[in-house]
Amino acid sequence: MSIFHAFILGLVQGVAEFLPISSSGFLVLVPQWLGWEEQGLSFDAFIHLGTLAAVLIALSGDVRRMCVGMIKKDRVWGGLGWKILIATFPVFLIGFFAQDFVETSLRAKEVVAASFIVWGIVLYASDRWGRKNVTSVEKTGWKQAFVTGCAQVISLIPGTSRSGITISAGLVSGLSRETATRFSFLLGIPAIAAAGGKRLYFCFFYHQVFVDVFTSRRICMDRRRPRRSWIFDFVFLGGLGGSGRES
Repeated sequence: MSIFHAFILGLVQGVAEFLPISSSGFLVLVPQWLGWEEQGLSFDAFIHLGTLAAVLIALSGDVRRMCVGMIKKDRVWGGLGWKILIATFPVFLIGFFAQDFVETSLRAKEVVAASFIVWGIVLYASDRWGRKNVTSVEKTGWKQAFVTGCAQVISLIPGTSRSGITISAGLVSGLSRETATRFSFLLGIPAIAAAGGKRLYFCFFYHQVFVDVFTSRRICMDRRRPRRSWIFDFVFLGGLGGSGRES
């Protein structure tokens, strides 16, 4: 893979990840559209470290409150931290055992296209008709956290937006749009860190792979920095299905 290819794929990741569209799907389709060699799941997982850094920056206040709350055994923010860790367990478990199947059998444009359509409809419907009772992320309940965590497993399928499917689950389980979006990105921190960290371990000793991925990860971060505030505002207030502000 050339540095230019890594640059373009990092740009795709940086633009797509903060919107409820599948960055993994576009990382499959873009090389096929441009006639490039398939970069593999290792590359995709690694550049998600750029996503991780951007989310940590954008939600640094929530992350800090959760960490402090867990240390001080605070029932509100500390409890939210434990809910996120436990809700991440399903995707850890399924991802560990299904990784080879996903990498070899599901990275096809037909799977990606079907996922775009099906989960796009689900996202629209959940935003339009979902109950929106919980308006603060720290008030997210155990049931809502677990339902959203289970939904995150579906994002292992290429073409399924991790943020989109978890926001949909949050909306259906009673979270407001802003709460579901914020919880979705907080929930993604452990999963993204684990996936990227594992791949980093295997890729670190291969210089060319490391250089390519580092380049794309840096582009991914740079593309996010000026976009994170208005993108969050768009998802929070603009609506996922075009329904406008929450009533």
